[in-house]
Amino acid sequence: MQKGEAAFAVIYLPVPVINLYLKAGVARLTSGLRGTFAGTTCPPGVACLLLPSQSAFSPSAITPALGGGLQWTHGHWGIRAEYERFTAFGAHPDLVSVGVIWTFL
Repeated sequence: MQKGEAAFAVIYLPVPVINLYLKAGVARLTSGLRGTFAGTTCPPGVACLLLPSQSAFSPSAITPALGGGLQWTHGHWGIRAEYERFTAFGAHPDLVSVGVIWTFL
C-alpha cells in the first residue's frame, strides 16, 4: 500500500489565451507492508504449537515537491494539464494529469 499527500503554493503567470502556473511545496509518501505469518522459537526436535503473528512496516518520507501546468478557460469551463514531481525513498515519482474544470464562482 502506498499513499501520499502534498501541499503546494501556486504562482499564476497570465499569458494571453492560456494561464501558465508553477507549483512548489512539500509531499509526504507513506509505503506500508502488513502480513501474518506462523512462527516459533522451539528448539529442533521438540514438538511446538505454531502461533500466528502479525507484523507491520510503514516508513514515510517528507520531501520538497515541484510542478507546473497550463490551463485554458472559456466562461466557467476549462481544460488543465499538470505535472508534479518529488523525491522519496531514493526514487523520483511523478504525475502527469489532464482534466476538465468547472468554476462556480
